Amino acid sequence: MKRSLGKRIIMAVVLSVIMVLSIGASVFAEAEIQTNSINIKNGKETSEYSVYQIMTAKAAGQDKDGKTTYEYSVTDSFKGFFNGNPYSLTGDNEIKNANETIVDSDGEWLNTNTTEAAKLAAALEKYAIANNISATTKITGTSAQNLPQGYYVLAETKSGEVTPDDNGIVAIATKPILVNLTEDKEITLKDSTTKLDKVIVEDTQEKKSNNVNIGDTINYKITTSIPAYEANVDKTSLYFVLTDTFSTGLTYNNDLKIEGFTAETDYTAEVNGQVLTITFTKDAIFENQGEPVVATYSAKLNENANVDSTDGNPNDVTLEYTHNTNEDNGHKTLQDETITYTYGFNLHKVDKVAPSEGLADAKFELKDKDGNVVKFSYDDETKTYTVDENGTTTEIVSAGGKEIKNGTDLATVKGLDEGTYTLTETQAPDKYTKLESSVTVTIEDKKDQDGNNTGVAKMTVGGAGNAGCDVIDDLGKKTGSVESDGNTININVYVENAKGISLPETGRNTALYCMIGGVVLVIAGALYYILGARKKVSR
Repeated sequence: MKRSLGKRIIMAVVLSVIMVLSIGASVFAEAEIQTNSINIKNGKETSEYSVYQIMTAKAAGQDKDGKTTYEYSVTDSFKGFFNGNPYSLTGDNEIKNANETIVDSDGEWLNTNTTEAAKLAAALEKYAIANNISATTKITGTSAQNLPQGYYVLAETKSGEVTPDDNGIVAIATKPILVNLTEDKEITLKDSTTKLDKVIVEDTQEKKSNNVNIGDTINYKITTSIPAYEANVDKTSLYFVLTDTFSTGLTYNNDLKIEGFTAETDYTAEVNGQVLTITFTKDAIFENQGEPVVATYSAKLNENANVDSTDGNPNDVTLEYTHNTNEDNGHKTLQDETITYTYGFNLHKVDKVAPSEGLADAKFELKDKDGNVVKFSYDDETKTYTVDENGTTTEIVSAGGKEIKNGTDLATVKGLDEGTYTLTETQAPDKYTKLESSVTVTIEDKKDQDGNNTGVAKMTVGGAGNAGCDVIDDLGKKTGSVESDGNTININVYVENAKGISLPETGRNTALYCMIGGVVLVIAGALYYILGARKKVSR
């Protein structure tokens, strides 16, 4: 029994020792594997970031300042990376480049490709992709991850949708970042940016919309920039193309210029119908990363322009560019637009007494604010007068017709800029008198709260005391002024005429002289009669 009891005691001691050693080993193992968190400060919600562990880290002691020192070991996946130039390892597993310079992580996360850490991170990322190395973990958006201590490379391997900020700027997929994770790290991504902004330039003003006469030139300016990609990016993956689409009312003037870039060498410009495509060469993209691109060109508003329409005459531009070099065809697209408007009105001549009766063959001359006679090209089938600086028609002839509502059988003038015009009748219909004074026609574009044109015009018509003219809305109602509905030319300049004798100026003078002569003869006859009567009485 004593032997049996002794054996039991020995077995209990042995088991206790084994348990203590086991617990101790477990505690020791846990003490060796320390973790810290990586938190992406400015991550994009829909993007995915791959994190590759390059080296493991283990606390080795403390330096003279009491700071913890670490021993690093390369993971099996990346041992091949350090077997040759340009990067290798020292005896302490520190990373050095071809110049024997020790490379440490970029603690400031500088948005540049010039630091040694940026170049090393790009090289490690390329190695991981080329060798199909799986990421240690993936982070979405701004979520944090706890990881074992060590060296890591973080790269944006999947990009979500891009959303421009209020200034039209978007962030490009982040450059790869080298992280020495021995404490919790909050990382600010090294994002390059680009933008797309298109404006119309008038004098010194830049605007998103304007209004002009048909035949006028619209000057455009596009401002963007070529993104800056990771160090030593593979230029064959780069793409940067601007595509400008002119609406049918715009004719490109073939006058493209891009500041600091040479046509055919740095970019090509191809016109196919209404589409202008500007394609930058891969060398130009590679050599001008981060540089602005400012393109200027112009178009003419032509006879096919939309008139009095909120659709206007748009000029759309898109930028398709390489957003993420880690994705196959990792392109994104930005868009912007400008709009040009032009206006018009219908001219209707009516009998003053019977206004439902339209009068044909009255002739009018239209002058702009500078007193210049407006020239037109004329379409007899549609009775349309289109502004044309090379046109041969300078008079608008009333078309007659009995229905004023909705512009039936009316002479139509189209292609006018906003401003004040003078309408002068140069010839009245047969048996009618000409207007004694000119009619002013004022076209005013209605602006939105940001001061942009809307394509809706307000028209006001006036004459001497506003007599003999008015405007008619699309319901046939006479008003002092009216706004177009932005869809049709429904503004009618309404001019009344009364029957009477209308003579040319020389005829008027002759008639005046005849009237004066007649009056003189009547007075002379009366005097002769009175004097004759007196003589008879005196006898």
